[in-house]
Amino acid sequence: MAAYHAGEYAEASRELRAYRRLSGRSDYLAVLADCERAAGRPDAALRLLAEAPRTHPGHSEWVEQHIVEAGARRDLGEVGGAILVLRDALAAIRKGAGAGVDADDLIRLRYAYADCLQAAGRTQEALLEFAEIADSDDSAMTDAAERAAELSVPGADEAEPAPPRTQP
Repeated sequence: MAAYHAGEYAEASRELRAYRRLSGRSDYLAVLADCERAAGRPDAALRLLAEAPRTHPGHSEWVEQHIVEAGARRDLGEVGGAILVLRDALAAIRKGAGAGVDADDLIRLRYAYADCLQAAGRTQEALLEFAEIADSDDSAMTDAAERAAELSVPGADEAEPAPPRTQP
């Protein structure tokens, strides 16, 4: 994980693949998929995520898988698909499937969703989502308040869709 956090994605990928081979475990699958994205292989990231267990492998891991899948879809130009992935994850949480998802993970998931809405040109929806995130982000781990302020400027919805931002 140190290599991943240092931005050494090729090294992180090698280490995580070795860990997976030796342990037979699939935790850190989202991180491995994100390494594929960083290497410019979003299709490979999606293939890895398709191998993810259907049960929640740990709520943070489950949230991260959805965020990385949405990012890979955006990398492929599938912004609509990214929105669906995140919307479905949020709906699952609302229905009780994510009862153990902590507040920070929920904020990260909602932030990724709002970012995708903005990228799709759905400015008003993104503005509302960023504003709600800002209200619940007590630790200020995101820039949701600034994003909401930017989108509330008259004419902001006429701007070109925003490029992907790094995840908080």
